[in-house]
Amino acid sequence: MNKLIHIAAVGIGATAVMDLAGEIIKRNTGIPPLNLAMVGRWVGRMGHGKFAHEHIGKAEPIPNEDRIGLVTHYAIGIGLVPFVLGIQRDWLERPTILPALAVGLGSLRCSVVLDAASVRVRRNGLKSSGT
Repeated sequence: MNKLIHIAAVGIGATAVMDLAGEIIKRNTGIPPLNLAMVGRWVGRMGHGKFAHEHIGKAEPIPNEDRIGLVTHYAIGIGLVPFVLGIQRDWLERPTILPALAVGLGSLRCSVVLDAASVRVRRNGLKSSGT
């Protein structure tokens, strides 16, 4: 299999597993999974120079935000696969759990850091107008 296709398949598969886990958690605990429309709203507004929001849920909806969010979500999943390969070069041929787990947990840490940075930007008066 072409290596790029293999990387895309792994990223899509891993992201789908994460989505399935989110649905299982929702059904068992009531905790909702990631709202991909909010991801799409955030990403869609970046094209207009707006990176930080007081509350993305209160921002004006944009056309196709659910689709933008879904594509972004899966693109990030595909984009994380090279990091796994950076830890274990032959991972596509001999997959093991630790490199994938390390990258997955690292991606969670990145989202926390980005969120904290966004809060700092808003507190320092660099916030976008409105929402």
